[in-house]
Amino acid sequence: MPKVLLISIRPKWVREILSGRKTFELRTRPPKLEEPAQTLIYESSPTCRIRAVCEMGPVLSGTPRDLWEKICDRACISRSDYDAYFTGRDEAHAIEVKDVEELPPVMTLARLRLEADFEPHHNYRWATEVEDNL
Repeated sequence: MPKVLLISIRPKWVREILSGRKTFELRTRPPKLEEPAQTLIYESSPTCRIRAVCEMGPVLSGTPRDLWEKICDRACISRSDYDAYFTGRDEAHAIEVKDVEELPPVMTLARLRLEADFEPHHNYRWATEVEDNL
């Protein structure tokens, strides 16, 4: 059974992903993806729920300058915010996001804690078997 990635994303960026404008998620420490992975998007505070399912990958990596040239029009971020995010880093990463499907608002943090002993993670992790089956 393939692993399912669980990634935490701020509401502003989730809205951009759901709109179809944001097709690359920026990360300073990306997951290791040998191939695209089924992914659950956890929308962080104040929403606090699993908001969407999608496919993420591959991960594009390069210097911040080189990566910007490849993804600038698909990351929904200003150049100044992008530069601030990757300040002091020699390498920047962007994960391709595709086949996004919004989920109904039933996977709230309260329900996840009750049914799957779930605690949100501030970055990403691989979903547990219980979370896979919710």
